[in-house]
Amino acid sequence: MSKYTFKVKITKYIEIEIKDELFTPNFMKESEKFMHGFTTIKEHAEHIAQFFARFNDTDGMDGYCGMEDAFDVLEIREDVDVDEMEVSE
Repeated sequence: MSKYTFKVKITKYIEIEIKDELFTPNFMKESEKFMHGFTTIKEHAEHIAQFFARFNDTDGMDGYCGMEDAFDVLEIREDVDVDEMEVSE
């Protein structure tokens, strides 16, 4: 029996649309203080994209309870780089 281990580099491109008006000054102040330390909406968008890249979903993301309408994941594209594949036997 043969056993192989592969390492493949995958790059995900995720587009997030944020409804700025739902990230109220109060939400931004509270999230900066208690959750993430983010001071800009762009930082929230980056966090949402990273979470989605890891879990392919945004359910269960801490700090955004009741904010389901505040953002949408619009586009996900993946590139697989087979040139960086390593094989070990």
